Amino acid sequence: MVTAEAEKVDITDSEQKIIDQVEYYFSDINLRHDKFMKYQLRENNGWFPLDKLMTFNKLKALSTDKNVILDALKKSPNGLIELSECETKLKRIKPLPEFTPEYTKQLNLRTLHLKGFPKDSTFEQLKTFCSQYGEIDSIEMRRRDGNFKGCIMVVFKDQATADKVLAIDGLKYNDIELLKENKERYFERKRLFLESIRNKKKNKKSTDEGIIKTEGAIMKITDLSAETKYIQIKNELSKHSKVAFVTAIGESRQCMVRFDEKNGAKRALKALREQSIKKDTVNDDGDAKNDEKDDKEKTEDNKDNEDNKDKEEKNDEKSEDKEDKTDEKSENNKDSNGKEKNDDEEDLTKEFAVELCGQNIKVSLVSGEDEKNYWIDFNQSRQQSNMERSKKNKWQKGKKRHFDNKGRDADQEPKKKMAKVEE
Repeated sequence: MVTAEAEKVDITDSEQKIIDQVEYYFSDINLRHDKFMKYQLRENNGWFPLDKLMTFNKLKALSTDKNVILDALKKSPNGLIELSECETKLKRIKPLPEFTPEYTKQLNLRTLHLKGFPKDSTFEQLKTFCSQYGEIDSIEMRRRDGNFKGCIMVVFKDQATADKVLAIDGLKYNDIELLKENKERYFERKRLFLESIRNKKKNKKSTDEGIIKTEGAIMKITDLSAETKYIQIKNELSKHSKVAFVTAIGESRQCMVRFDEKNGAKRALKALREQSIKKDTVNDDGDAKNDEKDDKEKTEDNKDNEDNKDKEEKNDEKSEDKEDKTDEKSENNKDSNGKEKNDDEEDLTKEFAVELCGQNIKVSLVSGEDEKNYWIDFNQSRQQSNMERSKKNKWQKGKKRHFDNKGRDADQEPKKKMAKVEE
């Protein structure tokens, strides 16, 4: 057994550091997580080879001389470790405790999370600071990417010592006030923090699925020819408003066009309607000129034979027709509440015919439930794409572990090129 004799034994600082480091390797806290040590102890009936222990970096930093390490361990007063007769193996004397929920909670209550240390602090400085409040079992320096984060997990010998440190008002290290909490409180705070993040993501996801992203931005086109290319539609409509996406046409001979800006589809539809009206007006003017030419060919005798009475009757009829048309137009321009409609508020959701890409088609604005359903499908499709992209990225990362930059199996030697045989 590695233990000091009854009389006092002088232990130097370097020997004390060796004792503390080796006993930490065999401590409850380290053996709970150290898979390599647990495997070696299990394979060697509880013994651990001293040669392998001396390969550990922190012990090597203290000494690489086996005799120095053995002499230091023989002076240990703690009775935790014993040496084999040949002094080539070490064994823990005290059995490991059973890690029950009660034991874990008791361990968490005597473990403190202290935060606020300078990031260039050393382990010895932190150990000296914590040791002034009582006996400690271990100190874990928390790191990110190999760099000290400025916080530690220190395990005190008993809960009373940990509670005493927690009770200190304004605990400071070199005039820097430290955040302090036991591990139970630390885990609870982290749990609430992560839960709040998950809830925010869930709320954002559920909200996004039901919200229309860009209002007035979806146009429906029907009666397209099967040969129509989506790029033709995109180029034509981009003259009126920026187009973000055109769905495939397929056998249905229809497609959906998503514009990039709010009310982009409305602006494009109004522009298409104006073009259609102008074209119809030009055709009507041509017909009117032809009618005038025919009228000139009529004889003046027929014109003179018209009675003044007939002229008056025709004028009366025309005035009545104008009044009827005016009344009908005013009724059509009223909405469901009886209010007059503006030209900008024309109902674009009804299909109307226009000429686009050299063919006569029908266009309309997608709104209401159809617009909402479109955005729900759009969001679901985007989320599915993101998931597939994430899986592909993970697969690619895994693939790089087994293949070199040229896509060859890293475990196999590259094939040698066959030398050309000269004829």
